Amino acid sequence: MKKIDWQIIITELTDRSRGGHTQTALAKQCKCGQSTISEIGSGEIETPNADIGLKLIELHAKLKKPDPTKKNNSRVSRILK
Repeated sequence: MKKIDWQIIITELTDRSRGGHTQTALAKQCKCGQSTISEIGSGEIETPNADIGLKLIELHAKLKKPDPTKKNNSRVSRILK
């Protein structure tokens, strides 16, 4: 079974250059404290509880999906040419 790398998920979700969330905003969506998001991101918490983990996976999946309405999406641009 593949292990989920929660640190990468948090890093990508909070990547402000990609329109990512602040830790505080992410915590609100996960219904936890900002310190919990920080601890997951730093590896202090290796595996979040199920509710937080599922929400992080859901948000990460949305982040990974290309938005066909954005002009700067190179993958979509190549497909639509």
